[in-house]
Amino acid sequence: MKHFLKNLKNKPAAILLSGIMMLLLPSISHASGIDSSWVKYADSSGVSIYYDTTQCNGNNVIFINFSNNNSYDVKIEWQDSMKAFGRWVNSSKKGTKSITVPAGTLTSNSCGNIKDWQCAMFSQKYLTVPNPKITGYKITTLTITQQ
Repeated sequence: MKHFLKNLKNKPAAILLSGIMMLLLPSISHASGIDSSWVKYADSSGVSIYYDTTQCNGNNVIFINFSNNNSYDVKIEWQDSMKAFGRWVNSSKKGTKSITVPAGTLTSNSCGNIKDWQCAMFSQKYLTVPNPKITGYKITTLTITQQ
């Protein structure tokens, strides 16, 4: 790249080109939109499912994101569980969760940016012990349908 830029006669164009490359490279390396803290849970019916177990404002939480790799919108319905103190706690007491994800998009849920509350499991909501440590996550039922 240096050799290419050095040989350009139009220096402002070379500077502009290198600036554009610097801006594009981070987006190319994170094309999936998922950073390294996220765990890929599964691929099903053209949808990739990711989760992240983290702290949010001092609370243990699991965030779930769905990447719809299809050329059509999908409706995702699921029930999930978190593991704490060696036992699984099912979210079914809150009902089946549901979200519609447009074609070719990724849901974006994280601490400070919860767009879909059903994609966040706060441990203190499901367990009586204050802020228990989450040691596992699983989806117990999953249905994906074309919209």
